[in-house]
Amino acid sequence: MAKQSTQDYLAKVTRLIPAQIIGAYILIAGLIPTNAQNQKWIYTFIFVFLLVLAPIIGNKNRTQRKQKKLTWKQIVIVGISFSLWVYCLGGPFRLWFPGYYQPWIGSVAVVMWSMLTSFIDKETENPGPFVWIPKKDGEHV
Repeated sequence: MAKQSTQDYLAKVTRLIPAQIIGAYILIAGLIPTNAQNQKWIYTFIFVFLLVLAPIIGNKNRTQRKQKKLTWKQIVIVGISFSLWVYCLGGPFRLWFPGYYQPWIGSVAVVMWSMLTSFIDKETENPGPFVWIPKKDGEHV
């Protein structure tokens, strides 16, 4: 049995989140100056906005791939996965709770969550990329 690293578990959790959401968060977070006023409110707004948008985009991606829409269980999985992913990066959590934020807690939570999701919903056991990829002939992957 191959030894899995924290990065392997983080990669699994990342595949549960629509790629557009991940890309948007990374881009927007990179644009925020480190000395911005109200930085924690900015990060919080971005986090909440993308958290709400994640299942909407996820459903759009699945519809374009002619798959069933997300169930409520899967919507919760997407939300928790995105929250843990943002926690691992720091985001608003490190700003609101600087004395309590510990990156290792995010790593432990990601490992536990990635193992738990397959029990909650079998479709999340081996998630593929959560993004719509058009083929040349107009079919969807």
